[in-house]
Amino acid sequence: MDFTRQTTTPPDWILADYAKVDYAYSNGANFTITKRHEAPYIWSRFYVHFGRIEVVMKVASGGGIITGAVMMSDDLDEIDWEFSGNNFGQGRGSVLTNYFGKGQIGWSDRGVYPAVDAPQDKFHTYALDWQPDRLVWSIDGVPVRTLNNNGATTGSYQYPQTPSRLHLGMWCAGDPDSAQGTVQWAGGYTDFSTAPFSAYVKSVKITTSNTCSSYKYPYPFDGTYKSVQCSNQTVTLPCAYAVVAGDDGDKIAKKLTVNFDTLKAANAGVDWDKLLIGQVLVVPGGTLDYFFTNPNDHHINVYCTDFSEHNDDFIQHSAQHFN
Repeated sequence: MDFTRQTTTPPDWILADYAKVDYAYSNGANFTITKRHEAPYIWSRFYVHFGRIEVVMKVASGGGIITGAVMMSDDLDEIDWEFSGNNFGQGRGSVLTNYFGKGQIGWSDRGVYPAVDAPQDKFHTYALDWQPDRLVWSIDGVPVRTLNNNGATTGSYQYPQTPSRLHLGMWCAGDPDSAQGTVQWAGGYTDFSTAPFSAYVKSVKITTSNTCSSYKYPYPFDGTYKSVQCSNQTVTLPCAYAVVAGDDGDKIAKKLTVNFDTLKAANAGVDWDKLLIGQVLVVPGGTLDYFFTNPNDHHINVYCTDFSEHNDDFIQHSAQHFN
């Protein structure tokens, strides 16, 4: 995908709700933070299950400003390129390469910080060569890290191996409301008097021999790539979701195959510790006019073709509850 030739978000990509990404630039997609609580990003509608993923980008400056190119799966496998606007306070150009398996955060010892020449000033090609047996991060064609599949299916060092979507964008880890450890990791608090902060993505190139368009997981799922099944079904998200018994934010995000941070950003003001059965949430990137929950729970039909700027003003045209 050549973003320098686009004028709007391409159809194979999803723009986060309330976010703005500009494309009228020779530098490609322009992600910009101008004030607190902005987090512009896009993610692919399609999934990748092994292959080579190349992103040509120049990252944003600014202490505490994080630019990312992240592979994320519905099963919470994750592969990261993350940059701090002041290089994590390290005094040299650097990037965080990291990975997670099945959402297990564990310790912080999985992260490695290779050097990169002036990432805020120069475009570089950041590539992942992701295969069943190993994962290689490279910068401008030079490998900077290799991770081998250790075969683990539990614990904090599981190899990421389930179909993933590519997320591109920015967020502010140096916000005054961020946890102290997050601020310290990101290189300090963000000085918004020096905004705007901009990152640019010129292009994305994905090469894979797997032609499957969608996937499904058997139950129970053992966590390995060999158990993932190709379904080749069109994946379409609803525009709204109604909370059912037993839901929490992480469970809802996993059901909808979206990142929880994305879901939170689309539902400003929601108290995730006090969700109510039947409460209607906006689904980022959704296109359908209705959604049926699990028939074993409350069966809710929600029409939601009209949105306002804030979720509090979200217009629910019809909601029918069945036992």
